[in-house]
Amino acid sequence: MLFEVVLRQTYKGRAVLNRWHYNSSGTPASVSLSFALVSAFGGIPDPITSEFPDDTIMNQLAGIQSEDLVYVELSATALYDVTDFYSVPYPPSQAGTQGETAMSPFIAYPLSSNRVRTDIRRGFKRFAGVSEAYVGDGGVIEAGMPALLTNLADLMSDTLEYDDEGNTLSFQPAILSLELETPVTNPRRYHLYSTLAEQLEHTALGINWTAGGFVTTQNTRKD
Repeated sequence: MLFEVVLRQTYKGRAVLNRWHYNSSGTPASVSLSFALVSAFGGIPDPITSEFPDDTIMNQLAGIQSEDLVYVELSATALYDVTDFYSVPYPPSQAGTQGETAMSPFIAYPLSSNRVRTDIRRGFKRFAGVSEAYVGDGGVIEAGMPALLTNLADLMSDTLEYDDEGNTLSFQPAILSLELETPVTNPRRYHLYSTLAEQLEHTALGINWTAGGFVTTQNTRKD
């Protein structure tokens, strides 16, 4: 089953949105696949400390983002099953952990995936909440942030796993190619393929993410 993970945040009065896609394997025993994915993604904070679980995407993401960036909601939705979805709303206190002076909302840390098929483009991510202390001349990312971004890229490249009463549920990162709508409009519009089987034929699996060396802008985002 293909899933879409959506992270909603706000930063200096602006909405920030990022999406990931995963292909699941395994049969749930006691939880839904969507809950398992949110959990494996690190989206359920500790009820005492409010921190995201260690060695997860959400924990590493919070570690690179400014405390001025507020987390709103994380959700996972099965793209071809209307009943399998799960979301976690966050209180206004759930935020990034970088305490340095924050930069403008349109400045972002870039990550991109490799290509494993010639017919499917790379994936791109732009993460807002950049702190001035980590940006040098010409926009170079420095002062320890490259290592943090590399750790985040590694986690985003991993197949996520959830232990469901001894039954392992796995989620492999994916890049989806969408179908061009007809008749063709200007600008062009795209949508998911009609069936899961068709969409899987147009999905890149086995991808790896890499962090960029320079900050970029939100208006170059390509999810």
